Formats: sequence, C-alpha cells, structure tokens
Amino acid sequence: GSASSFSFTPNDNGSYVVSLTVTDDDGGTASDGKTITVTNIAPTATTPTLTANSINENGSTTVSGSFSDPGSADTFTVVINWGDGSADTTLSLSAGATTYSATHQYLDDNPTGTASDNNTISVTVKDNDGGSDSDSTSITVGNLAPVITGVIGPTGPLAAPAATAITVSYTDVGTQDTHS
Repeated sequence: GSASSFSFTPNDNGSYVVSLTVTDDDGGTASDGKTITVTNIAPTATTPTLTANSINENGSTTVSGSFSDPGSADTFTVVINWGDGSADTTLSLSAGATTYSATHQYLDDNPTGTASDNNTISVTVKDNDGGSDSDSTSITVGNLAPVITGVIGPTGPLAAPAATAITVSYTDVGTQDTHS
C-alpha cells in the first residue's frame, strides 16, 4: 500500500462532499467519499479610528476601521451607532471587502447645558452567516457659545415709567441648542 495526501481549503462554511477515486495501472478503480462540515467563524473587528477625536457641535468626523474573516465568500453589514441618538449608519460590503468608512455630523453636544460631552461610537460587523463582532471608540463634542450679532432698542432717554422693546439678534452653530 501506498498513500497520498491532499489539502482542501473551503472558502465558506457549509457541508462539502469530497469524493476520491483511485485508479491503478491495470484500470482497476476504487472510490470513497467523505462529507466535511465547516462551521462559520465570526469576523474580528479592530478598534475604529476617527479623523477627529474632539470636535465642536455642528462638526463632523469620519470613522474608519477594518476587520478580518477567514470566509472569503462572506459578505458583510457594518452598523455604526454614533452615540448621539441619531439613526445608525448601515454599510453593505461585498465579499473580500474588509474595510469601512463613514462620516457623521454632530449637530449638538448632548446633553445640552454642558461645556462638552462624550459620545461612544459603536461599530458592529456582521457576516452573512450570522457571525458578528463589535468594537467602539469615543468622541468629545464641545459646545460653542452663541454670538450676539445685533441689538436694537431706544436710542435716547425715555420718560419713566416707560415700556420699550429691545431686540437681540444672535447666531449659534449648535442647531439643537435652546436659548433664553
């Protein structure tokens, strides 16, 4: 008896049937088969990075990252939770893609009434076979004070008791800020 060996590397999970046929020099053959069951391995995400770890309200940052998955036929969904109550960003990636990138604008520091606040950005990578991995990073969003752009009121003295109106114009880049 002699022996031969071969290797088989599946590109995805599932059941694979390996059939072997041996033929000798006289034309005699023998066959056998084996079913190999391959289980899914979940992707492994790395810690996401940001173009800016600290921004002011109404500013933007881009999160990017990578992951690995031995299933070369797997497709992926990347879900990014920005930590500010806004809708998640969902990216669909084709087989072989292992990087992602998305940009988000933080309209306000949240909760308002503070000089700055931290938001946790969570990224979950899911493969099409149900495996997933998550990682996170954080960003600091700073509040910017409103800017008074004009005041309109009486230009001269008023006799007491007098009522008057004063109008103050201002801007604030924090689009969700309230003012008093």
